[in-house]
Amino acid sequence: MGRIICLVTYELAPVNRGGAGVLISALAEALARAGNRVHVLADIPESEVELYRRFVRERGIDGITAHALASIVPDTPRASTIFQAKSAHFRSGLYALAEKVRFDLVEFFEYAGVSFDTLALRTHDDLLASTIIAVRIHGSLGMIDYAEGVQPVGLDRHAMYRMEAWAMRLADVVIAPVRSIADQYQQIYGLRPDRFVICPPPMEMLLADIGGPTERAAESHRVLFYGKLQTVKGCEVFVDACVILARFRQTVRFSMVGADTNGAPGGTSMQRHLLRRIPDGIRDRFQFVSHVPRTQLRSLAASAFCAVVPSRSESFCLAAHELLRVGCPLILSDIPAFRDAFPDRERCLKFAGTAESLAACVERLFLDPELARALALSGREVSYPDTVAAYSAMPRELQAPPWEISDFARREVISLGEWAARAEHLIEMEREILGSPLWKLARTASALREGARAPLRKLVDLSRGAV
Repeated sequence: MGRIICLVTYELAPVNRGGAGVLISALAEALARAGNRVHVLADIPESEVELYRRFVRERGIDGITAHALASIVPDTPRASTIFQAKSAHFRSGLYALAEKVRFDLVEFFEYAGVSFDTLALRTHDDLLASTIIAVRIHGSLGMIDYAEGVQPVGLDRHAMYRMEAWAMRLADVVIAPVRSIADQYQQIYGLRPDRFVICPPPMEMLLADIGGPTERAAESHRVLFYGKLQTVKGCEVFVDACVILARFRQTVRFSMVGADTNGAPGGTSMQRHLLRRIPDGIRDRFQFVSHVPRTQLRSLAASAFCAVVPSRSESFCLAAHELLRVGCPLILSDIPAFRDAFPDRERCLKFAGTAESLAACVERLFLDPELARALALSGREVSYPDTVAAYSAMPRELQAPPWEISDFARREVISLGEWAARAEHLIEMEREILGSPLWKLARTASALREGARAPLRKLVDLSRGAV
């Protein structure tokens, strides 16, 4: 017997970009085709939701109903931080749907802690009391910030980190795409192992859209980077490795395919930042392409000598699996997301995270054509577990955490949010006072700020100890 499932999302393919949207759209289709009734609650414009509805009709899928969050609850609730406001907004929309539909399972994404309010405020007798609430790992912002070396300057970010952590601890189920990611999150966030379900994306459906291996260009000397231009994706180490290679391989060329971001130092264009790392004499050997449709990935991969996915952190990385399926020799970073599915020297070469080790891996493939050929063929026999079977096997009810834990989580996040709002107010006051030519007023503002930050530092230290 099928279940009634709600998938919560910020992204939804094919109407907007984003790896989470590709996964969720495919997941909704796979679950619906297996006889489940699927509701998609998306925080995107109603016009984009209507495009998605048309896409579902054109594919002949029954059993999917899509909702725009703002059409259900037009106004975002007021809160101390944007993260708390979004979490409250999703809760309001979900409960409005639950008044009409009895959900068996609700699945949130874990990043930004959007499920926090739904989980922390759930009671034993409300509309979702008998609903399994799952949180799927896509890549928490806390993990990404850590991988990028980001040092948050505001308490609002700390509040969001705690929302992510608490949401995973309060969830009935934490869905991990592979075992190595479950192990990583269990260790970092202190999660109970019995709460995990290993459930990859519906890969066979996703890979069917791009096709299988194709004939590769025999004489290609083009090295491909495929992913967002973002620090966590390793684009800087890729460019630095290419500069090393270009010094002694005159024929090699480099393509970076992925959307630009404002993730460079100072919040500026990453593409411009990368170009500044490339000496003038070899800049014409680099090609930047903002987007290639997934349907064209086969031809893109066929024109490349090899592809590099040098990410610092991933939860699964659909791009690497796609490149494996279309037969492109892969070089990957040695991170947990690639540990299970990509054995070193069998389905890829792995480098140690530095530009020098990455350049050495590319050079090894140039020197060993047989290894490159073996890696290109290695994806042909790869198969993936049945995603729908993992959902069918999920328990239909679980015991919720004690009320005291949820209450503590709420109090902690509310306190952090309130202090974040106060700190921002004090900082704005300081900016105004420091603009005055009166030196005494400037001194008074600095003292005010330091006095306010002392209890804030203590609160942050306490919250870190509560993970």
